[in-house]
Amino acid sequence: FDVLEHLPEPDEMLQEMFRTLDSNGHLYLTVPVGQWLWGSLDETLGHQQRFSKKGMRKLLEQNGFVAEHEEFLFLSLVPLAWLTRALPYKLRRRESTVEGISDQLAPNKIVDYITGFILKIEAKISRLIRLPYGLTLLVVARKSSIYEVSG
Repeated sequence: FDVLEHLPEPDEMLQEMFRTLDSNGHLYLTVPVGQWLWGSLDETLGHQQRFSKKGMRKLLEQNGFVAEHEEFLFLSLVPLAWLTRALPYKLRRRESTVEGISDQLAPNKIVDYITGFILKIEAKISRLIRLPYGLTLLVVARKSSIYEVSG
């Protein structure tokens, strides 16, 4: 979880996962979504990129996997991420230090309570319908038998 975005060449990691994964095994991964949400936090955490569902599916297919399940998480946090991370970054008001980012991520009981409440509602909704977008993409993939023969 939350590894591929740190790699300049995620293909290498996926190829190794393909090589070591049992033929009936599954790959579970999460990645941050939306290059348009790029901000200082991404840079501070060492992210190389954010992903799209289509781009992740293509990356998996190029490395021998077939996505069986794709699900967005944290839709309700997208506007907050845009306002507090992406917009200030685009306006060149960047918190590029670990200390600046730490201040943003510092525990706040009120914010934590409100966020937790919203995410509980979102979790109930996501059991009924698929979220159309989110901050994170969860993917479950399997090895492609076609790739095993030709790859």
